[in-house]
Amino acid sequence: MLELLMDPLTIRRLEARGVTEAWNCLEVGAGGGSVALWLAQRVGPGGRVVASDINTRFLRDLDMPNLEVRQHDIVSDDLEKGGYDLVHCRALLLHLAEREKGLRRMAAAVRLGAGS
Repeated sequence: MLELLMDPLTIRRLEARGVTEAWNCLEVGAGGGSVALWLAQRVGPGGRVVASDINTRFLRDLDMPNLEVRQHDIVSDDLEKGGYDLVHCRALLLHLAEREKGLRRMAAAVRLGAGS
């Protein structure tokens, strides 16, 4: 239901951000994977998308060559620093007890100058 209601707005915002071919993107708390799939299509074969979630049961069937599904907890698991042009999450932070820590980790994962 969240995807049905929120995807149009999310996609408009990502388009406005300028997500384009060859970007490296991280979708944190990817849920059902609709945004990760959209990103993988948008960045094309020269780009890469990591769809992460604590529970990947809804992501296991996603099958695109530039999409990696990763079981990951943004609060406690290591993450590449400066490895992404875009780090996105939707409705995740309100579920985290340590949301500031998660947000700091996401911010640290963004490559300096990304999306400029």
